[in-house]
Amino acid sequence: RGGAQAQQLARTTQSSKSEYAPLRPTPSEHATQMIGDTGAAALFAGLEQNTTLNLLNLYDHPIRNLGTEFLWTRRLDLCALAFHNLVWPPPSLATQGRDAVYAFLEAVKDKSAPLARSRVMFVGAGGSGKTTLKTALLLWGAGALKTLHELRRSLKETIELQWT
Repeated sequence: RGGAQAQQLARTTQSSKSEYAPLRPTPSEHATQMIGDTGAAALFAGLEQNTTLNLLNLYDHPIRNLGTEFLWTRRLDLCALAFHNLVWPPPSLATQGRDAVYAFLEAVKDKSAPLARSRVMFVGAGGSGKTTLKTALLLWGAGALKTLHELRRSLKETIELQWT
């Protein structure tokens, strides 16, 4: 499964006889078929549905970051990748080899959750409910619903007093 095996020849079938062809593409193919981080992530995710591919050579491709999708390569007989070129997982771990990378990504997968944040700016006249709205958006927990109802009532009263 290592880099030395990536240099081996892959069996291909043409017509009725078997021939051996090098795993590395020719220079003209190489220039047009490079796969980076985004392409690799999509390719690895697609391996979930794979039933036929058993060898994948990405050794010469500029892949610098691996996500948890890389775990799907476990199903392959061989997945050649330049671990020494990786930035993520950290190089100190990536240079320890495939098994260390799998263990790291498995831990990441088990202990992570999607994170989405956005910045919002509320603009309005004093007393129009900017802080109340912010508080309502940040509510969570057992008493959140009751607090939200109280905030709504307070906001309606403020609007009725100032706009009527």
